[in-house]
Amino acid sequence: MDEKAKTDLSFILSFIKHFLVLALIVVALIIGSKALVILIPILFALVLSQASVTISRLLLKLRRKDPADQPSLKNPFRRQRLVSVFIYIIILLLLLALIGGITYYLVNILRYVYVQFPNIIRESDIINKISEMFRNGRGPFGIELNPELSSRIEESIISFVQRIISALPQVLANILQYISKMLSAMPYFILVLVITVMAGFYFITQSDRLYRLMLRFIPDRFFVRKLFTVTDRLTKTLFRIVGGYIVLLIITFLESLLGFIIIGLPNPFTWAIVAAVVDLLPILGITTTLIPISIYFFIQSFPLQGIGILIQMVLMIVIRRLIEPAILGNAMQLHPIVTLLSMIIGIMVYGLGGLLLGPLAFVILRELFIEFEMECKVRSFFAGLMPKANQKE
Repeated sequence: MDEKAKTDLSFILSFIKHFLVLALIVVALIIGSKALVILIPILFALVLSQASVTISRLLLKLRRKDPADQPSLKNPFRRQRLVSVFIYIIILLLLLALIGGITYYLVNILRYVYVQFPNIIRESDIINKISEMFRNGRGPFGIELNPELSSRIEESIISFVQRIISALPQVLANILQYISKMLSAMPYFILVLVITVMAGFYFITQSDRLYRLMLRFIPDRFFVRKLFTVTDRLTKTLFRIVGGYIVLLIITFLESLLGFIIIGLPNPFTWAIVAAVVDLLPILGITTTLIPISIYFFIQSFPLQGIGILIQMVLMIVIRRLIEPAILGNAMQLHPIVTLLSMIIGIMVYGLGGLLLGPLAFVILRELFIEFEMECKVRSFFAGLMPKANQKE
């Protein structure tokens, strides 16, 4: 076999080898993307346990400044664990109370709108307002129009409003049905809650035993330490991500409050809280709150306020899309473009929930790349796909 044939055969074998490795990586990523949903309670427990341990350390440092407290420090590690568990329980109770209160409040709002909607429609004179607006060949703000054109515009707008009004009860019914489905999935949420509580408690109290258990299955002590280092860094990163979403929550609240005050919405503070919390949910978003408010203003014959709510919604969406990659990218230590790419890929894989899961998956991959120094390996992998240019035939 001549030298050229050997070179071609070597290239073909190298290509097949790297193709198989790449296929294994793709399969691993697919399995990992499915496993990520299962691991969410564990990751959530990691964040809560890390927060509890951090708060307990700060409290104990402040407590140690008291001279009368010095004799009781015979077993500081045990005391820190007890304080961490206590704080962990308090955080869980506060989160459960917050989620329960928000759910109860939203369900009551939807139920009230669903029950009172027929009365609102009967008391509304939006159709007459539209007719008066286009009467005598005049459009909005007194603009002169061709009578035939004015009549067509009037009929189109009235038809559009009637379709919206007739569709709203079904939309509200679908929302209530979706909420009822969520409530029917309570056994799953209870299971997730139990896993989160137990995992967090185990991370706080049994971390040393977990390390020894890992050493039994993985004899390489250096590799196990790497895993624990990755876990610690990932937990801190997730903690920063939670802080980033809190910043977005505050910004959305302030934007909503300012817009509601300018437009004149009753109870602007309460509605701003509802809009901020709903906007944080990946499946709903700010449109879930502002579009019904806008429709309500139109039905109550306040078109300027309805248009103002729609303008506010567009501005908030644009501002959110501009600042979200920067804030979350800084918290995740990802470039804003990478953050946008992770959201797009997340939506393609997980649906709307991918807005959260996509960046989370990229953060995990980033920590693995850094800790296990995989950048050089990936570079060598792609370099191996190319035959050497200077190789002689």
